[in-house]
Amino acid sequence: MSDAAVVLDPFFIYYDSRSGSTFLANQLVQRSRVVIPPESNFIPALFRKRRSDDIRTKRDLGNSLDAVFSDSKFLDWEIPPDAIREAISLPTTVAGLIGTILALYRDARGDPHAKVGIKKNYAARHARLSRLFPASRYVGLIRDGRAVF
Repeated sequence: MSDAAVVLDPFFIYYDSRSGSTFLANQLVQRSRVVIPPESNFIPALFRKRRSDDIRTKRDLGNSLDAVFSDSKFLDWEIPPDAIREAISLPTTVAGLIGTILALYRDARGDPHAKVGIKKNYAARHARLSRLFPASRYVGLIRDGRAVF
């Protein structure tokens, strides 16, 4: 798989704590062709490491993957660095890298046509995410204080 061939527009679920995001994610996964990986902080780590959206060299890719794998939660995705390296064609972009990672996760789950969602409170990074993935959709969940018992 070449990242140039990855046409992936993930959807993002932003949420306040205790707003029902886990329930929503579970319902989407159970009732439709949707894959939502475990929560991870690899995107903010990647954004901190890569000010530029371009990944041109093997060194750029290595630094980017170091940022991705610096997040211990990303290990739950069970995607080895070599699988990402093999799937990436240089030069690429941060969007290409993220898209490739998401496609590898989706494909490992057995449905290469499933829509991929990301559940994380990335609201502070909305501008960059929407620039990288202009066709993506964003769902925002706000906790309703009336639901507190």
